Amino acid sequence: MQQILFNQYLDPIELKKGKLKCPCCNRKLAAYGYILNKDLIKLAEMIYDHCKKHNSNYFKPKNIFLEELKSITSFPKLKCHNIIAKDKKTSMWKLTKIGKQFLEGKIKLPRKVWVFADKPILYDDTYKWIWEVEENWKKWSSDYINDYIIQPYKTELNLIK
Repeated sequence: MQQILFNQYLDPIELKKGKLKCPCCNRKLAAYGYILNKDLIKLAEMIYDHCKKHNSNYFKPKNIFLEELKSITSFPKLKCHNIIAKDKKTSMWKLTKIGKQFLEGKIKLPRKVWVFADKPILYDDTYKWIWEVEENWKKWSSDYINDYIIQPYKTELNLIK
């Protein structure tokens, strides 16, 4: 339902304004910003190496990250940057063509992606080569507050009376 509301009534450019709630469920509408940093690049390179070794673009996270909890919970952020995707037919993860090109230094990707309801909605104007990606500056849990911004919406809902 929130994705439908977003597509019809929300303006992704207005990400940093307001504190409105969903008219249906009264939940805050939130967008999250994910910065492409060296920690994520390290995970992407592990995926790339695994896929190259097995001559396949498909992979199972548990075969790459073993028991690294931080890695297993962080790697899905690569999907927001279109480096990996989940195959709808097989439900397996795969390295995308864009991800492979980026990791091989052939294309740039946006530095930051804003995500709403698990879908990218807004891309940063700054694009980076793989070798230009910055260190993760977030060291404390309070640093992550900058990744969360309330998403306002514009609505002209016609309620049935």
